[in-house]
This record gives sequence, C-alpha cells and structure tokens, in this order.
Amino acid sequence: MDPGVNAGGCCYSLNNTTHDLATPLTVLGDVTLLEQALSNLVQNAIKHNRPGGHVAVLLERDVGQFFLDVIDDGPGIPEDELRRLLRAGERGEQARTRDPEGRGLGLAIAARVASAHSMQLLFSPSEFGGLRVRLQGDITPILTE
Repeated sequence: MDPGVNAGGCCYSLNNTTHDLATPLTVLGDVTLLEQALSNLVQNAIKHNRPGGHVAVLLERDVGQFFLDVIDDGPGIPEDELRRLLRAGERGEQARTRDPEGRGLGLAIAARVASAHSMQLLFSPSEFGGLRVRLQGDITPILTE
C-alpha cells in the first residue's frame, strides 16, 4: 500500500516485513472485530500524532506467531497513563486537549478484541519518539490435503 496523508497532514503507510510473502498469514477470529481493532489503533495513531507526523503499520511473523505493529512518531503517551487508557471512557491528557469530541473507546475496544481472540495488545515507546502498539497472536496453520 502506498503511503497516504490524512486531512490533518499525518502520513501513514502499511508494510509487510515478512520475508515469505508467498505464504499467507492466517489467524482464527472474527474478521469484523479484528478489522475494528486495527482501525481503532491506526486512527488513534493518526489522530493523536503531531502535524506532519508519520504512522506505519508493520506485519511480521516468527515461529507460529504474528506481530502487527502500529508505530507513530508523535508525542507518545506517558507510561503511567497507558493502563488507564485501556478502560472505556478514559482519555489521555493531551487527547482531551487536542480533541474534546473523542470518547476514549478506541484502545479499550482494541484490548477487548485482542483478549477475546487470545491475543495480546502491548505498548512500548516507539524508536521514533511516539508509541508502538503491538497486536500479537498465534498464526492458524492452513491445512492442505
């Protein structure tokens, strides 16, 4: 997917860093819920980034696991706020200031979808100064006859 720019001037891109592109990566789950979780993570990264900032979505696999990272170079989230932000209705201090219209549901929904699919939703500082959100889970083997 080619990089794009949203109305706020934040660039985003989608990259598959998996070396074996010929082999599909399959997970067992509700496609609508998983799409909603990923959409929430990407929208949050774009919405809460700095003007002119960047968002990347990376997909990797390793020995039966997948790692889907949403990485931004925005202001990030203080570590003490991260756990609180997983509760519905909670918003970070900077988010309340920048966007008073938000409801604080995006990360809470993503966390519940991950949990319902026996996946993990992990947060860490991005090497680019913002936040890395990782959705991690098991790859479903494709059975062939």
